[in-house]
Amino acid sequence: MSDDLTKELPEPRYETQPGITAVLERINQIGDGLRVEIETVRVGQEQLGATIQSLRDELQSFRTEALEKFSQINSKIDVLNNELLDLKAEQRRHGRRIDELERKAS
Repeated sequence: MSDDLTKELPEPRYETQPGITAVLERINQIGDGLRVEIETVRVGQEQLGATIQSLRDELQSFRTEALEKFSQINSKIDVLNNELLDLKAEQRRHGRRIDELERKAS
């Protein structure tokens, strides 16, 4: 026997491979989940882009149609204004004739 009262213990050996493997598997699961989420966002973004383009097209069509209608209304207002002015001028002319006839009659 030795005078040394302490016993030398064997170096502890930790098995790290299962822990590393578990961590890597979890990282891969998270990565797969992120890939799915990214693909979902990409598809949604494409659909949103198509919707925005469709709205732009509809808005442009509406704008064109509205401008045409406003132009038609403007033309109609011009016609009505001219007709009203002609009518007012005719009334004024008739008013003068009536005044003249009344003066002659008195």
